[in-house]
Amino acid sequence: MEARNVCVATVTYNRKEYLLRLLNALSEQTHQINTIYIVDNHSVNGTMEMLFQQGIIVVNGISQSGFSGLWKGIRISYHYNDTNTGGAGGFEKAFKIAFSNNHDFLWAMDDDVLPEKDCLEILLSKLDEGHKVTIPSRTDENFTDRISVSYNLTNPFVFKVNGRYKIVYSTELKEECVDTYAFPLEGPLFCMDIVRQVGYPDSSYFIMYDDSDYARRCLAYTKIRYVTSACLHKQIIPPANDEFSWKGYYGYRNCFLYDMKYGKNIGVRKLRPFFIMMATYLMNKYVRHKDLVADTVKVAFKDAVAGRTGKTVEPGKLEEYLEKRK
Repeated sequence: MEARNVCVATVTYNRKEYLLRLLNALSEQTHQINTIYIVDNHSVNGTMEMLFQQGIIVVNGISQSGFSGLWKGIRISYHYNDTNTGGAGGFEKAFKIAFSNNHDFLWAMDDDVLPEKDCLEILLSKLDEGHKVTIPSRTDENFTDRISVSYNLTNPFVFKVNGRYKIVYSTELKEECVDTYAFPLEGPLFCMDIVRQVGYPDSSYFIMYDDSDYARRCLAYTKIRYVTSACLHKQIIPPANDEFSWKGYYGYRNCFLYDMKYGKNIGVRKLRPFFIMMATYLMNKYVRHKDLVADTVKVAFKDAVAGRTGKTVEPGKLEEYLEKRK
Protein backbone atom coordinates (compact mmCIF):
# COMPACT_ATOMS: atom_id res chain seq x y z
CA MET A 1 0.00 0.00 0.00
CA GLU A 2 1.55 3.28 -1.13
CA ALA A 3 2.36 5.76 1.65
CA ARG A 4 0.96 9.19 0.97
CA ASN A 5 -0.52 12.07 2.98
CA VAL A 6 -0.41 11.42 6.74
CA CYS A 7 -1.93 13.57 9.48
CA VAL A 8 -1.56 13.22 13.26
CA ALA A 9 -4.43 13.67 15.73
CA THR A 10 -3.33 14.29 19.32
CA VAL A 11 -5.12 15.36 22.49
CA THR A 12 -3.37 17.25 25.28
CA TYR A 13 -4.23 18.36 28.80
CA ASN A 14 -1.75 20.15 31.11
CA ARG A 15 1.29 18.30 29.74
CA LYS A 16 3.11 21.00 27.82
CA GLU A 17 6.61 19.54 28.34
CA TYR A 18 5.53 16.10 27.13
CA LEU A 19 3.61 17.60 24.22
CA LEU A 20 6.66 19.58 23.06
CA ARG A 21 8.82 16.44 23.11
CA LEU A 22 6.14 14.59 21.12
CA LEU A 23 5.91 17.34 18.50
CA ASN A 24 9.68 17.34 18.05
CA ALA A 25 9.66 13.54 17.68
CA LEU A 26 6.92 13.82 15.05
CA SER A 27 8.94 16.42 13.13
CA GLU A 28 11.84 13.93 12.91
CA GLN A 29 9.90 11.04 11.35
CA THR A 30 11.54 9.47 8.32
CA HIS A 31 8.18 9.67 6.55
CA GLN A 32 7.10 13.31 6.37
CA ILE A 33 3.91 14.20 8.25
CA ASN A 34 1.59 16.62 6.46
CA THR A 35 -0.48 18.07 9.34
CA ILE A 36 -0.68 17.77 13.13
CA TYR A 37 -4.09 18.42 14.70
CA ILE A 38 -3.83 19.33 18.39
CA VAL A 39 -6.95 19.36 20.54
CA ASP A 40 -6.23 21.04 23.88
CA ASN A 41 -8.69 19.90 26.56
CA HIS A 42 -8.75 23.25 28.37
CA SER A 43 -5.18 23.19 29.70
CA VAL A 44 -4.49 25.79 32.38
CA ASN A 45 -0.72 25.32 32.67
CA GLY A 46 0.38 27.60 29.83
CA THR A 47 0.27 25.02 27.02
CA MET A 48 -1.05 27.53 24.49
CA GLU A 49 1.52 30.12 25.49
CA MET A 50 4.33 27.57 25.20
CA LEU A 51 3.24 26.60 21.69
CA PHE A 52 3.09 30.27 20.72
CA GLN A 53 6.52 31.04 22.20
CA GLN A 54 8.03 28.07 20.36
CA GLY A 55 6.61 29.37 17.08
CA ILE A 56 4.41 26.30 16.68
CA ILE A 57 1.06 28.16 16.60
CA VAL A 58 -0.27 31.64 15.91
CA VAL A 59 -3.13 32.34 18.30
CA ASN A 60 -6.48 33.73 17.24
CA GLY A 61 -7.61 35.69 20.29
CA ILE A 62 -11.31 35.15 19.67
CA SER A 63 -11.55 31.38 19.18
CA GLN A 64 -8.25 30.57 20.90
CA SER A 65 -7.40 28.37 17.96
CA GLY A 66 -4.52 28.95 15.64
CA PHE A 67 -2.89 27.89 12.41
CA SER A 68 0.81 28.56 12.07
CA GLY A 69 1.40 27.80 8.42
CA LEU A 70 4.46 25.55 8.51
CA TRP A 71 6.50 24.49 11.53
CA LYS A 72 9.50 22.35 10.60
CA GLY A 73 7.73 21.60 7.32
CA ILE A 74 4.50 20.45 9.02
CA ARG A 75 1.17 22.27 9.12
CA ILE A 76 -0.17 22.78 12.66
CA SER A 77 -3.87 23.09 13.48
CA TYR A 78 -4.53 23.90 17.16
CA HIS A 79 -7.96 23.83 18.83
CA TYR A 80 -8.62 24.87 22.43
CA ASN A 81 -11.68 23.39 24.15
CA ASP A 82 -13.82 25.49 26.50
CA THR A 83 -14.03 22.50 28.85
CA ASN A 84 -12.22 19.22 29.47
CA THR A 85 -14.04 16.63 27.35
CA GLY A 86 -11.69 13.79 28.31
CA GLY A 87 -9.57 11.76 25.96
CA ALA A 88 -12.69 10.39 24.29
CA GLY A 89 -14.17 13.80 23.57
CA GLY A 90 -10.82 15.19 22.51
CA PHE A 91 -10.17 12.41 20.03
CA GLU A 92 -13.72 12.58 18.69
CA LYS A 93 -13.12 16.25 17.86
CA ALA A 94 -9.61 15.65 16.48
CA PHE A 95 -10.82 12.84 14.21
CA LYS A 96 -13.67 14.98 12.90
CA ILE A 97 -11.35 17.88 12.06
CA ALA A 98 -8.78 15.61 10.43
CA PHE A 99 -11.43 13.75 8.43
CA SER A 100 -12.80 17.00 7.03
CA ASN A 101 -9.46 17.59 5.32
CA ASN A 102 -7.76 15.68 2.52
CA HIS A 103 -5.56 13.02 4.14
CA ASP A 104 -4.90 9.39 3.25
CA PHE A 105 -3.90 8.23 6.75
CA LEU A 106 -4.58 9.31 10.33
CA TRP A 107 -2.05 8.63 13.10
CA ALA A 108 -3.63 9.00 16.57
CA MET A 109 -1.69 9.43 19.80
CA ASP A 110 -1.80 10.79 23.31
CA ASP A 111 0.41 13.72 24.24
CA ASP A 112 2.77 11.66 26.43
CA VAL A 113 4.33 9.23 23.96
CA LEU A 114 7.51 9.38 21.86
CA PRO A 115 7.66 7.51 18.53
CA GLU A 116 11.07 6.53 17.24
CA LYS A 117 12.13 8.15 13.98
CA ASP A 118 11.12 5.25 11.74
CA CYS A 119 7.90 4.37 13.60
CA LEU A 120 5.52 5.88 11.05
CA GLU A 121 7.46 4.54 8.08
CA ILE A 122 7.29 0.99 9.47
CA LEU A 123 3.59 1.23 10.36
CA LEU A 124 2.81 2.39 6.81
CA SER A 125 4.78 -0.51 5.32
CA LYS A 126 2.72 -3.06 7.28
CA LEU A 127 -0.67 -1.86 6.05
CA ASP A 128 -2.39 -3.99 3.42
CA GLU A 129 -5.88 -4.70 2.13
CA GLY A 130 -6.59 -7.03 5.05
CA HIS A 131 -4.99 -4.84 7.72
CA LYS A 132 -5.98 -1.19 7.46
CA VAL A 133 -4.99 -0.40 11.04
CA THR A 134 -1.47 -0.92 12.41
CA ILE A 135 -0.29 -0.24 15.96
CA PRO A 136 3.23 0.22 17.33
CA SER A 137 4.99 -1.54 20.17
CA ARG A 138 5.43 0.40 23.42
CA THR A 139 7.79 -2.18 24.92
CA ASP A 140 11.11 -0.91 26.26
CA GLU A 141 13.14 -1.19 29.45
CA ASN A 142 10.38 0.59 31.41
CA PHE A 143 7.22 -0.97 30.00
CA THR A 144 5.99 -4.24 28.48
CA ASP A 145 3.02 -4.32 26.13
CA ARG A 146 0.13 -6.65 26.90
CA ILE A 147 -1.50 -7.48 23.56
CA SER A 148 -5.17 -8.41 23.55
CA VAL A 149 -5.72 -11.13 20.96
CA SER A 150 -9.36 -11.80 21.92
CA TYR A 151 -12.13 -10.70 24.31
CA ASN A 152 -14.83 -13.01 25.63
CA LEU A 153 -18.28 -11.65 24.79
CA THR A 154 -20.20 -14.92 25.28
CA ASN A 155 -19.58 -16.16 28.85
CA PRO A 156 -21.47 -14.20 31.54
CA PHE A 157 -19.56 -15.97 34.32
CA VAL A 158 -16.11 -14.67 33.35
CA PHE A 159 -15.58 -11.98 35.98
CA LYS A 160 -11.86 -11.22 36.05
CA VAL A 161 -10.12 -9.02 33.49
CA ASN A 162 -7.54 -11.70 32.69
CA GLY A 163 -10.41 -14.11 32.03
CA ARG A 164 -12.26 -11.82 29.65
CA TYR A 165 -9.14 -10.81 27.74
CA LYS A 166 -6.71 -13.28 26.20
CA ILE A 167 -3.38 -11.52 26.63
CA VAL A 168 0.00 -12.11 25.00
CA TYR A 169 3.05 -10.25 26.30
CA SER A 170 5.11 -8.61 23.59
CA THR A 171 8.27 -10.21 24.98
CA GLU A 172 6.77 -13.63 24.17
CA LEU A 173 6.25 -12.88 20.47
CA LYS A 174 8.50 -14.56 17.94
CA GLU A 175 6.94 -13.00 14.84
CA GLU A 176 7.15 -9.34 13.82
CA CYS A 177 3.39 -8.87 13.45
CA VAL A 178 0.33 -10.30 15.21
CA ASP A 179 -3.38 -9.59 14.83
CA THR A 180 -4.88 -7.93 17.88
CA TYR A 181 -8.36 -7.21 19.21
CA ALA A 182 -7.79 -3.85 20.87
CA PHE A 183 -5.43 -0.90 21.02
CA PRO A 184 -4.76 2.18 23.12
CA LEU A 185 -4.91 5.52 21.32
CA GLU A 186 -1.14 5.75 21.68
CA GLY A 187 -0.04 5.41 18.09
CA PRO A 188 -2.53 3.43 15.97
CA LEU A 189 -2.34 4.32 12.27
CA PHE A 190 -5.60 4.25 10.29
CA CYS A 191 -6.27 4.26 6.59
CA MET A 192 -8.70 7.13 6.23
CA ASP A 193 -11.31 4.95 4.51
CA ILE A 194 -11.60 3.02 7.81
CA VAL A 195 -12.38 6.27 9.63
CA ARG A 196 -14.94 6.97 6.92
CA GLN A 197 -16.61 3.61 7.60
CA VAL A 198 -16.26 3.47 11.38
CA GLY A 199 -16.81 7.10 12.30
CA TYR A 200 -15.19 8.76 15.29
CA PRO A 201 -14.30 7.78 18.88
CA ASP A 202 -17.28 7.89 21.22
CA SER A 203 -17.12 10.91 23.54
CA SER A 204 -19.68 9.37 25.92
CA TYR A 205 -16.92 7.28 27.53
CA PHE A 206 -15.01 10.44 28.63
CA ILE A 207 -11.92 8.36 29.42
CA MET A 208 -11.23 4.61 29.47
CA TYR A 209 -12.64 2.06 27.01
CA ASP A 210 -13.12 4.65 24.26
CA ASP A 211 -10.11 3.05 22.56
CA SER A 212 -11.43 -0.50 23.11
CA ASP A 213 -14.78 0.58 21.70
CA TYR A 214 -13.17 2.13 18.62
CA ALA A 215 -11.04 -0.96 18.02
CA ARG A 216 -14.13 -3.16 18.29
CA ARG A 217 -15.88 -1.05 15.65
CA CYS A 218 -12.83 -1.15 13.36
CA LEU A 219 -12.87 -4.96 13.46
CA ALA A 220 -16.16 -4.94 11.55
CA TYR A 221 -14.19 -3.70 8.51
CA THR A 222 -10.56 -4.75 8.91
CA LYS A 223 -8.04 -6.70 10.94
CA ILE A 224 -5.72 -4.81 13.29
CA ARG A 225 -1.99 -5.54 13.14
CA TYR A 226 0.44 -5.08 16.05
CA VAL A 227 3.97 -4.37 14.72
CA THR A 228 6.87 -5.12 17.07
CA SER A 229 9.48 -3.28 14.95
CA ALA A 230 7.54 0.02 15.02
CA CYS A 231 8.59 1.45 18.37
CA LEU A 232 6.92 4.14 20.47
CA HIS A 233 7.81 4.94 24.07
CA LYS A 234 5.62 6.04 26.98
CA GLN A 235 6.88 9.18 28.68
CA ILE A 236 4.71 8.45 31.73
CA ILE A 237 4.44 4.96 33.21
CA PRO A 238 1.03 4.63 34.94
CA PRO A 239 0.75 3.06 38.40
CA ALA A 240 0.00 -0.66 38.44
CA ASN A 241 -3.32 -0.15 40.26
CA ASP A 242 -5.39 2.99 39.76
CA GLU A 243 -8.67 1.70 41.20
CA PHE A 244 -8.71 4.15 44.12
CA SER A 245 -8.79 7.17 41.86
CA TRP A 246 -11.47 8.89 39.82
CA LYS A 247 -10.07 7.04 36.81
CA GLY A 248 -10.99 3.78 38.49
CA TYR A 249 -14.63 4.85 38.47
CA TYR A 250 -14.53 5.37 34.70
CA GLY A 251 -12.75 2.06 34.22
CA TYR A 252 -15.54 0.20 36.01
CA ARG A 253 -18.44 2.17 34.53
CA ASN A 254 -17.18 1.92 30.97
CA CYS A 255 -16.35 -1.78 31.33
CA PHE A 256 -20.01 -2.34 32.19
CA LEU A 257 -21.15 -0.14 29.30
CA TYR A 258 -18.88 -2.02 26.89
CA ASP A 259 -20.31 -5.41 27.85
CA MET A 260 -23.86 -4.05 27.72
CA LYS A 261 -23.21 -2.78 24.20
CA TYR A 262 -21.26 -5.66 22.65
CA GLY A 263 -22.25 -8.77 24.60
CA LYS A 264 -23.28 -11.60 22.27
CA ASN A 265 -26.11 -12.74 24.52
CA ILE A 266 -28.37 -11.44 27.26
CA GLY A 267 -26.19 -13.10 29.89
CA VAL A 268 -23.19 -10.95 29.01
CA ARG A 269 -25.22 -7.80 28.38
CA LYS A 270 -27.36 -7.99 31.50
CA LEU A 271 -25.84 -10.44 33.99
CA ARG A 272 -22.06 -10.14 33.64
CA PRO A 273 -21.87 -6.45 34.66
CA PHE A 274 -23.89 -7.32 37.76
CA PHE A 275 -21.72 -10.35 38.56
CA ILE A 276 -18.52 -8.28 38.14
CA MET A 277 -19.93 -5.54 40.36
CA MET A 278 -21.03 -7.94 43.11
CA ALA A 279 -17.80 -9.93 43.13
CA THR A 280 -15.69 -6.75 43.26
CA TYR A 281 -17.94 -5.10 45.85
CA LEU A 282 -18.03 -8.06 48.24
CA MET A 283 -14.32 -8.76 47.98
CA ASN A 284 -13.34 -5.16 48.73
CA LYS A 285 -16.05 -4.49 51.31
CA TYR A 286 -15.66 -7.57 53.48
CA VAL A 287 -12.30 -9.19 52.66
CA ARG A 288 -9.90 -6.39 51.71
CA HIS A 289 -11.76 -3.74 53.74
CA LYS A 290 -11.36 -1.20 50.96
CA ASP A 291 -14.62 0.68 51.25
CA LEU A 292 -13.70 3.31 48.67
CA VAL A 293 -13.22 0.69 45.95
CA ALA A 294 -16.43 -1.10 46.97
CA ASP A 295 -18.44 2.12 46.87
CA THR A 296 -16.85 3.13 43.56
CA VAL A 297 -17.77 -0.06 41.71
CA LYS A 298 -21.31 0.01 43.12
CA VAL A 299 -21.94 3.58 41.96
CA ALA A 300 -20.24 2.91 38.61
CA PHE A 301 -22.62 -0.01 38.04
CA LYS A 302 -25.67 2.08 38.94
CA ASP A 303 -24.55 4.82 36.55
CA ALA A 304 -23.96 2.35 33.71
CA VAL A 305 -27.40 0.79 34.15
CA ALA A 306 -28.98 4.24 34.27
CA GLY A 307 -27.11 5.30 31.13
CA ARG A 308 -25.16 8.06 32.90
CA THR A 309 -22.35 8.57 30.41
CA GLY A 310 -19.90 11.34 29.63
CA LYS A 311 -18.11 13.26 32.38
CA THR A 312 -19.88 12.40 35.62
CA VAL A 313 -16.92 12.53 38.03
CA GLU A 314 -14.65 15.56 38.01
CA PRO A 315 -10.96 14.60 38.01
CA GLY A 316 -9.73 14.31 41.58
CA LYS A 317 -13.22 14.52 43.10
CA LEU A 318 -14.29 10.89 43.35
CA GLU A 319 -15.26 10.91 47.03
CA GLU A 320 -17.42 14.03 46.58
CA TYR A 321 -19.26 12.31 43.75
CA LEU A 322 -19.80 9.11 45.72
CA GLU A 323 -21.24 11.12 48.60
CA LYS A 324 -23.72 12.80 46.25
CA ARG A 325 -24.78 9.47 44.77
CA LYS A 326 -25.55 7.79 48.10
